[in-house]
Amino acid sequence: DLLSQSDGTNTRFYHFDARGDTRQLTDESETVTDSWTYDAWGNILSRTGTTPTPFQFVGKLGYQYDALIELNYLRARWYETAMGRWESLAGVFKKEKANNYAVTRALDLLPSGGPEGSFFSTIASVDSVLEIRPDDHPRHRLDPTCRDLKAIARWVFFVPKWPCRTEYAFFVQNVRFHSLLCSCDETTECNSPHGEYWEAWAVCRPGAKVCYPGFKRSLSAHDTASYQIKGQDKGRGSYRQSGTTKFFCLAPSEDSVQSGEIPPSAVSQRPGGVVDPGGSGTSTGILWFVKEEPSWWKEPGITGNVVKRHFRMQWNCCCRGNDPTASARP
Repeated sequence: DLLSQSDGTNTRFYHFDARGDTRQLTDESETVTDSWTYDAWGNILSRTGTTPTPFQFVGKLGYQYDALIELNYLRARWYETAMGRWESLAGVFKKEKANNYAVTRALDLLPSGGPEGSFFSTIASVDSVLEIRPDDHPRHRLDPTCRDLKAIARWVFFVPKWPCRTEYAFFVQNVRFHSLLCSCDETTECNSPHGEYWEAWAVCRPGAKVCYPGFKRSLSAHDTASYQIKGQDKGRGSYRQSGTTKFFCLAPSEDSVQSGEIPPSAVSQRPGGVVDPGGSGTSTGILWFVKEEPSWWKEPGITGNVVKRHFRMQWNCCCRGNDPTASARP
């Protein structure tokens, strides 16, 4: 059983509730150093303290939270608290259906019109305006094989009506990725590239008389996630990518920036100084591609909500009969 953790200097003792969630950490003098509260699906409602630990939601039973990809790891598969769903099927199921992944949550799931197994899920609150849906583009494919180890997922971000004071706005996305790449030669160490970046699609109001170069008259933006392994030795491994998107408006001037708006100087400065429109495997139409968090990212966005999407691919081409799998949500 999980009782305590130590970094060589400080020791912390775990205290769990009836479900097995970590509710408190205490030090050797029995003083509470950290505390958590959760909702029914494991989302953290409040947190005090800064002690790093992956054992949070159902930590007593071994659930480990990976902050980079915002998923909980339970040995055989991953669980996402934000959606209340598993990332993959339990081994007892032979055929994929939507409810095989569910964890007793009343999700708003509607057919997307896209490939079988993809869904439209409104994560935002009822009064929000930023939404996301799968894109039924012909290139959307989630059927990798060891011969053609490639998967592509596409989404559309959109706002039903223009919410800005000015004619210009941005869909801004934080993308986090984690991969595990292993050779079929078990004596060779696996590689685990991971990281995060920010990207933005620049749009102006449909019907605007003037639209800056690099902006598009639109209420939507198209996003793509893909992964491909080439060569003879495709080995075994996994790739996971998650995206969090907000909608920001461009403020009229530097001295009139309101909540959810980006100052005009951000457009010319390109935060981080790295510009990569459509390169490095990113989606086309991107104005920014930066590895440093923009100073205004923690703002709520003009719509007050965020939308999330996920992409995953797993493969083991070292053994026959182990077909690669890929999935995307929503």
